[in-house]
Amino acid sequence: PKFSDIQNLYQILSKYVYFSPLSRVQFEKTNTKRPAKILKVFVVQNLITKEPVYIENIKVNGATLYDFTSMASTPATFTNVDLLRLLQNVKDKYDKDEYFINLYPSIEGNNYMIDVVEYKFGQLKISGNTKTKTYTFDDLIKISSGDYASRKVLRETYVEIYKTQFFDNIDFDITPSGTSILNVTLLLKEKEKKFNFLGGGTWGPPGEGKEWYEGFAAQMQLSAINPFGYGQNFSSTLSL
Repeated sequence: PKFSDIQNLYQILSKYVYFSPLSRVQFEKTNTKRPAKILKVFVVQNLITKEPVYIENIKVNGATLYDFTSMASTPATFTNVDLLRLLQNVKDKYDKDEYFINLYPSIEGNNYMIDVVEYKFGQLKISGNTKTKTYTFDDLIKISSGDYASRKVLRETYVEIYKTQFFDNIDFDITPSGTSILNVTLLLKEKEKKFNFLGGGTWGPPGEGKEWYEGFAAQMQLSAINPFGYGQNFSSTLSL
C-alpha cells in the first residue's frame, strides 16, 4: 500500500463513532518468496458505558440544523454499542451534507445526552497571491463568515478558483477559534510560468510551377494567463 492508502484507511475509520483515535495500523514481517508484510489494523472501540444502562430519555442538545426529536425513546436498557449506534445516526445526518461538527455523548442519571457543536466559519484570510489581485477571484470564494462550516463549501471554492488557471496549488488551513468557530486561510501558489509558446513547421514539395519556398508551412501560438495579476488572458496565433 501507498502512504495515501493508509491515510485513506484512517479517514474511513474516522467516519464512524465506534472507533477511538487510539486505533492504529501496524506492519509485521512475514516469510514469503516475494517481499511482503502483514498489515494489521488494531481498532479500539469508543466507550460510553462498560455495563448496560437503563435509559429513560435521549436528548440531542445544540442541534439547530436538524431535528432529532424522533430519537426520544421509550425507557429501555442500552448496551455500549446501542449508544454508539444512536451517536452514529446523529453524525451520519451531518456527514451527508458535509458539515463540520463535534459530538460529546454522556450519561446523566437515566438520560443519554448527545451534545452537538455545529461549527461556523469565522475569519477568512488569503495568502500566497503576491501578484494576482484579490478582486479577480474573490467572487469565486464560497466561504462566508457566520455560515455553517462545511467541506462542500471548501470543495466548491477549490474547484472554482482552480478553473481560473491562475494558481498551481490551492489549499486550506483551518484553525479552531473558541468553541464553535473555524478560521480559514486560503493558501495559494501562483503559477510561475505565465507565458506559453507553441509552434512548429514543415516543408513539402510545393508542386509543379511553384517556387521551393512555397512548400513551407508553419504556425506559432503565444498565450499568457494572468501575466500582470489583473485576470487577463492573452493569445496570438501566426500562420504561414
